[in-house]
Amino acid sequence: MAVATGLNETHVRKPLRHAITQLILHEPRPGAVAHTAASRLLVEDKGLYNWLRFSTDDLWHAAYHTGHAINVSHFFSGTPTAQNASQSQCSFPRKAWSVALPHGQQLPLERA
Repeated sequence: MAVATGLNETHVRKPLRHAITQLILHEPRPGAVAHTAASRLLVEDKGLYNWLRFSTDDLWHAAYHTGHAINVSHFFSGTPTAQNASQSQCSFPRKAWSVALPHGQQLPLERA
């Protein structure tokens, strides 16, 4: 597949291995990949195929870049700093918790 696509073998192997762990494909013998009922369904069910394509083409890119976006946005501190998001959370623990808690839930008030 790497030769046919012109991609590096490592870049082809990783997504195939992931598909095997998700039971979409299987490896009947070392170095060989075969289809399963799940991969057949992806071919036959246009709605499922479209959802998977949207998830991988659009949502994957957004998820991949989220960490970097948080680090450069200064979301936690509100001011430009050299700190990354996890360092800013340590400086502003109540603000960090407000992001981590479910919508509308608040930390109990601290005693003075």
